Amino acid sequence: MAVLGSGIDQVYPERNRALAEQIVAKGALVSEFPLGTRPTPQLFPVRNRIISGLALATLVIEAGVKSRARYHIHISSPTPAGKVKIPPVARSI
Repeated sequence: MAVLGSGIDQVYPERNRALAEQIVAKGALVSEFPLGTRPTPQLFPVRNRIISGLALATLVIEAGVKSRARYHIHISSPTPAGKVKIPPVARSI
């Protein structure tokens, strides 16, 4: 299964079209957006909300300061049991 941040007829990036066809052959492409909806940055958090809802747990390994990882952890599960938090590990240089 793959969740798209666009209409299911708008595979993004285009180079993933063959992958999308393989997914359709063995699973499903899903989207809450109508056909013809082009991918825009504003639609990806909506897509990620669906992915989070489908997941049993969410694990964020590493995220930049401006990433939306905290938001996705927040919406990922209605109970703390479905959330996994691992403290940062000091990196040796």
